[in-house]
Amino acid sequence: MTRVYRHEYKYRISTMSAELLKYRLSLLMRPDKNAGDDGSYFIRSLYFDDIQHTAFHEKLWGVSQRAKYRLRFYNHDSKYTIFEKKEKSGIYMCKQTVKTSPDQVNAIMSSDWLNLSRDESPLLKEYGALCTFRHMTPQVIVDYDRTAFTYPISNVRVTLDTDLRTAPYKYDMFDRRLATIPIYPEGEQLLEVKFNEFLPEVIRLALDDIPKVLVANSKYALCLSVVLE
Repeated sequence: MTRVYRHEYKYRISTMSAELLKYRLSLLMRPDKNAGDDGSYFIRSLYFDDIQHTAFHEKLWGVSQRAKYRLRFYNHDSKYTIFEKKEKSGIYMCKQTVKTSPDQVNAIMSSDWLNLSRDESPLLKEYGALCTFRHMTPQVIVDYDRTAFTYPISNVRVTLDTDLRTAPYKYDMFDRRLATIPIYPEGEQLLEVKFNEFLPEVIRLALDDIPKVLVANSKYALCLSVVLE
């Protein structure tokens, strides 16, 4: 499978500015297919790292070539769970994704390198090897609510994430009653802008005069730093 590296920019934005931007984008772009009646949906991710927290430290050190692994599901629907590898190369990012069965989820969460190494998915085989050589294990749960918009030209995706919260992984990533810790200050959201070759002018103009601050944000690093305190 050919890997597609995309531009990715992240910004801190106020809730007031986010509401204005949502209105603008709703006139130009399509809502995400996962969105509910209010236009948003819930995401929970479980991130994995080795015993040295290499992915965490590489982010803090600004290593330009790095990767991280996560399990993810939406709207508390445990029947549809995906495993992802997200690679960064400077300002570019690339994701590999595989839909996972309950048995595969159990193998990933238990670092079952033997069954993972026998899996048909190249991504799960790769992760199984990492479980052997780097002792990968679940690290932290990351929850947030997302509003997302898509645009077909250059495969643009603009997302607004709110109510970021976290919890250390213990035993059940599907627990609806999981007690979590809020991460973002009240009144702030995270804006992400992703696209392939270029950002179409109509989208760029919609974003241009919205007050925002460019950040080198990583939800995993933010949340794990809180859990490790």
